[in-house]
Amino acid sequence: SYATGYEAKWDLFLDQMTPLSARVPYMTALGNHEQDWETGSGSRPHALDGADSGGECGLPTRTRFPMPTANKAAGWYQFAHGPVSYVILNSEWNVSAGSPQHSFMRNALAAVDRKVTPWVVV
Repeated sequence: SYATGYEAKWDLFLDQMTPLSARVPYMTALGNHEQDWETGSGSRPHALDGADSGGECGLPTRTRFPMPTANKAAGWYQFAHGPVSYVILNSEWNVSAGSPQHSFMRNALAAVDRKVTPWVVV
């Protein structure tokens, strides 16, 4: 929503989305405008540092759009709908070999039964 910490921007975005979201289901993913690390302390699992979220750090997105993820802060998850398996990644988190998100992706793709869901979207 590019709300950058302002609730009124969230309200405007959701009002604009209502005609679509009232008729069509959709899933969301966390990225650089929903989640960033503004402080200089602690672990940084993200690809980029910055203040794109205005300090929201993903909380408003996770609250407004709860997704079926085991790790709410990480935000990656998988689901199937009809003949399609979806693997949702977080563009802010490391996905290089050996990272937790890479392990999730490998396991999610390995678990897909192509006889049940022949299509895969990552």
